[in-house]
Amino acid sequence: MEVHVPEHPIHTWREFFTHIGIVTIGLLIAIAMEQSVEMAHHRHQRSELREALHQDGERTVEDTDRLLQNQRSRMAWLNARMTQVRAAIRSHQPLPAAAAAGFADFDLPDMPAWHAARASGLLERLPQDDVRAWSEVDLSLNGVNTSYAEEVKAIQRRHAFESQYSTGVGQPLTQPVPAEALQRYFEVLSEEAATVIALESDASELKGAEESVLRGERNLDRIQESERHTDLPVNTDRRQ
Repeated sequence: MEVHVPEHPIHTWREFFTHIGIVTIGLLIAIAMEQSVEMAHHRHQRSELREALHQDGERTVEDTDRLLQNQRSRMAWLNARMTQVRAAIRSHQPLPAAAAAGFADFDLPDMPAWHAARASGLLERLPQDDVRAWSEVDLSLNGVNTSYAEEVKAIQRRHAFESQYSTGVGQPLTQPVPAEALQRYFEVLSEEAATVIALESDASELKGAEESVLRGERNLDRIQESERHTDLPVNTDRRQ
């Protein structure tokens, strides 16, 4: 913005104040226009961010449904395998082959729009109740990520144990499991089952929070209540 001196010399106070008034009004108009453009830009950013968060939320619910399906199948397989191991321990008979492990594929839930907005400072475009609501969803997502990492470690421990008696990871056991090792195998399976329960609980909480926020809920207490409305035990470790 440029302010020019008058084209003609000012000889009276009236001419001086007239010129000052014109300059002042021009400055105010320019500032108002600039602020209007900035506000319109912020409204556009807020609208785009809300739409991106909503789309992420819908994908998160879909991904969480597939994750829960995977966990239920995995838990059923583990229960069946632990039953076989327990029976082999009690009967002193060879351990039979495990059932085929056909688990549903899934993508781990994520919130890329939220993480990008937080990294770029765009969250300040949202009202505080929106930020609190999506922060609660993000907290639930962190719980899922933590539980998933623990489950992966447990699966790796089981694979390491099984590989001692098979030709490779995921292959049927080709050698008898010694009686003294069966108890350890049962413990490894039990440890994995515990991580499945934790991940299933956290995934259920995430789905409850996400669905509540997608419906427009912004009260934090009611969002948390939606997380607890599940048939699964709530994993409280991440909130301590």
